[in-house]
Amino acid sequence: MAKTVRARGGAVVAILCCLLVLPAQSATQSPAVDLSPEMAAIVGHPSLNAASIGLLATDVESGEVLVAHNADDLFAPASVNKLFTAAAALWRLGPSFAWQTPLTHTGERSGLDGQFIAGDLWALGRGAPDTVEEQIWLAARAIHQRGITRLEGDIVVDDRFFDEARYGDGWPGGNQVRESYHAPVGALMANYSAYREGDEWVAVSDPAIHFGARLRELLELAGITVTGTVRRPRLEELAALPMADEIDPGNARIGLPEGLRLLYTIRSEPLGRLV
Repeated sequence: MAKTVRARGGAVVAILCCLLVLPAQSATQSPAVDLSPEMAAIVGHPSLNAASIGLLATDVESGEVLVAHNADDLFAPASVNKLFTAAAALWRLGPSFAWQTPLTHTGERSGLDGQFIAGDLWALGRGAPDTVEEQIWLAARAIHQRGITRLEGDIVVDDRFFDEARYGDGWPGGNQVRESYHAPVGALMANYSAYREGDEWVAVSDPAIHFGARLRELLELAGITVTGTVRRPRLEELAALPMADEIDPGNARIGLPEGLRLLYTIRSEPLGRLV
């Protein structure tokens, strides 16, 4: 957990606390700085008898150590890392930022009312973390309501906005991982990269392909026939359709690669709400 307090002179001090059920490894100890009675009461609470706790607070301006309790012990940062990630995202993008996942197509529309697409449907992943079944269903319905009833091509899942690292350092990874809280990370994800199997949620092996499979099933359910398969872009397609590598903090529409036509954009909840 973390708390931000104000020290002498108005300097902001961050106190980071790691709680582990396993004993921490010890390093050379720095002199302890006594905890306040209030903090000592929290650290000494019987419910934390099995926990290892480390605290360090410094004055940002002077560097003075204000609190040090097991400050030199080694802890796994674990979810404390999320605090820095969230703070950086809020600072860079702002709380109103929303991720956009464009659904686009190649080729031309044909038929009396343009109900056929002679091309592929491209889902452009840009990192939205919260896309779930209901949003994909709404997208499928919206595309059908535009008069489209047949896609004569593939569903292409483009997740190149992120690199190929699917697991964080220290995570278990690979085919042996089934727990949904160890699901792989990707730029194009659906249902938090997990699916229901019996009474449990199971991690998928490929987030982008999973997204495409859910999109195809829901398009079919909405009344749109898809003749092709779900696949990743081919090398020649990637070369022909370069993708922007920047997210616009102002939430302006990100330009599409030339040759793609927009069908629908799935928008995430605002960043501030997600945090």
